[in-house]
Amino acid sequence: LDTNCRGVLNSTAAVLPSMKEAGKQGHIVNISSDAGRKPFPGLCVYSATKHFVEAWAQVLRQELVAFGIKVTNVQPGDVKTELLMHTRDPSVSLIASCPLLTPPAGPR
Repeated sequence: LDTNCRGVLNSTAAVLPSMKEAGKQGHIVNISSDAGRKPFPGLCVYSATKHFVEAWAQVLRQELVAFGIKVTNVQPGDVKTELLMHTRDPSVSLIASCPLLTPPAGPR
C-alpha cells in the first residue's frame, strides 16, 4: 500500500504544482500492472493497489486535460522482482511467496 498507492499519490503531489505552473505541458507516467485490470488469485492486495492506480489515473487524466498534462499508465505483465524480498511488512508475506514474483535462484 505504501509503495503502490501512497507512493503514486505523493510523487504526483510533489511534481504537479510545477507542471501546472509550466503551463500546457507535462506527462505523468505511472507503473501499474495487468493485475490492475484483471485480478489474480493469491494477489488480492497487490491487485487492489494496482486497480487503485488505474482508477486514480483515469480521473486524474480528466482533471488535468485542461492544463495540457497527460497521464499514462504502463501495465507490464508478470515481472520477476526482488522488491518484495526487502519489505519488513508481514502483510505481504503471501505475495512474496508467489512463484510468479519470486526471482530465480543463482547467478544472473
